[in-house]
Amino acid sequence: MDRTVSLCDSWYFFSGSKKPGKSGVRLHKRVLLPQSGSSVFTLKRKFVCPKQVNDTVTVFFKGAYKSLEVYAGKERLSPLSDGENTVFDVTGALKTGKTVITAVVSEGSVENFFFSVKRNYE
Repeated sequence: MDRTVSLCDSWYFFSGSKKPGKSGVRLHKRVLLPQSGSSVFTLKRKFVCPKQVNDTVTVFFKGAYKSLEVYAGKERLSPLSDGENTVFDVTGALKTGKTVITAVVSEGSVENFFFSVKRNYE
């Protein structure tokens, strides 16, 4: 059974934060996934404005599984390597302001899920 997890509350961490030299911060959201099957995550950007288009958003998955497929909408994402984590860059997919991230896990489970935002100031 799919579950939708809204992460929009976590984005408020950035409200009013415009200090030069602060390159970014990592926000954690723990999500328990089923042993196999798919889970759906809805990421909502609450802080979109023209000066913040250079934000880099990545999604991290950690766990013991045979395979993990991640989709942003209908587009399948290619994983980036990050040691023990499986990392996906969802920056381009979030430009619309709201994106549904679907994770399909086979033969295993995901222990931890979190995402990070790196803010690049001009």
